[in-house]
Amino acid sequence: MDAGNNQASVHGAARCSSRRGLTIVELLVVCAVLAILVGLLMPALQIAREQARNVQCLAHEREFGVAFHAYHEARRRLPSGWQRESSDQFARSWAGHLLPYLEQSAIDPGRLAHGAAMNDLASAQELSIFRCPSDVAESQFALYREIGEHESSFQTSETLLATLPLSNYLGVFGVSDPDDVSGEIGEGPFREFRGCRWDDLRRGASNVALLSERTARKLSATWSDFPLDGEDAAGRVTGHACLGPNRDDADECEFDSRHDEHINVLWGDGRAGSVDSSVDRLVYQSMARRE
Repeated sequence: MDAGNNQASVHGAARCSSRRGLTIVELLVVCAVLAILVGLLMPALQIAREQARNVQCLAHEREFGVAFHAYHEARRRLPSGWQRESSDQFARSWAGHLLPYLEQSAIDPGRLAHGAAMNDLASAQELSIFRCPSDVAESQFALYREIGEHESSFQTSETLLATLPLSNYLGVFGVSDPDDVSGEIGEGPFREFRGCRWDDLRRGASNVALLSERTARKLSATWSDFPLDGEDAAGRVTGHACLGPNRDDADECEFDSRHDEHINVLWGDGRAGSVDSSVDRLVYQSMARRE
């Protein structure tokens, strides 16, 4: 009886001793397979995430479209691109006038720009609707006083005027650079002082762009009031279409995005869609003209 038990124990020990773990080679093979799977899945995951961000960006622009039409219904015209205040030191942009129609009537955009003491409110009043989810910039930017001529490069102003909340969406000024010409010269829907009516869009509302996007890597923009003597002041709330979207050689006030080879555009009829980075230059310019 004891001999049988001892023999069974010996056989059990032999079976146990035959079990072994993974060798180094097998571990390396498993790691290589996992690395390949991750390498295959990550690009697809990134593409899916960007597609979701792009859908959200288009949804933001459609909300602006609804707000623009509601504003026009109430005022018989669109807001001006920017409007100087009585002090002639600050201006309110189209975005500031549109806030009540975006369910943001409690926000006073003037408090963000008028004096350093009020700038603490900027972080508390970041509005997600003004941000493209694909842009990775900070929620605020510093605006300095402009020195020298606009054409001069690498301005080195050290006079901080305001810290403003960032926006990625700008009204379409036209084909001309809003920082190079008078604010009333713009060929598009959003000029200084003067708000457009639908009848002014002679090319048809569905063929005229109201709004597009720009990243902070070009020129930071805002939805709040802004000092008129700030660097590229008019370009902080409007943009223009000249060379083409997403071009490194384009002016800093042109439209730009982090989407894959396109920018998103809101048209006068309330439709939001994409314009390819390779769009013909004349077609691109035509979308920014009222006539």
